[in-house]
Amino acid sequence: MTVAIVAKFGAFNKRTCSGVSLGTTDIFSGVITGRRPQIKTALPGPRAAELIARDAKAMSPSFTRAYPFVMDHGEGCWVTDVDGNQFLDFTAGIAVVTTGHSHPKVVAAIEEQVRRFLHMSGTDFYYRSEIELPAFPRASSSRTPAPRRSRVR
Repeated sequence: MTVAIVAKFGAFNKRTCSGVSLGTTDIFSGVITGRRPQIKTALPGPRAAELIARDAKAMSPSFTRAYPFVMDHGEGCWVTDVDGNQFLDFTAGIAVVTTGHSHPKVVAAIEEQVRRFLHMSGTDFYYRSEIELPAFPRASSSRTPAPRRSRVR
């Protein structure tokens, strides 16, 4: 089954999870383990089913989900649902594709930033990290449009 999933979705990031068919590499230590998905309940499990039913009443129907999976936590390429079922994550998306879930360096960077401040509007005030973040300042970018002259007199 792993081979079929990889064939369908393409190769996954080897730094995040490798050697899945014979075991996995723990991305935090580099040790090959025999970790496998563990299904402890019928799917969705009882806690997940309860939350999904509550979601149907509370959320807009335009907010759709493809699978009845309710995330509890993730580590590397592994995710655990609210019922304790563990899955190999082949759907990792924004913010976890190259590092996996809960990578220690990413968690440390988030903790450091949260201790300083969590959020403020970059459209109301100057925001140092927002200014320093771009690799190429706007002034040197060839993709920056030329300034427009105002037509208001």
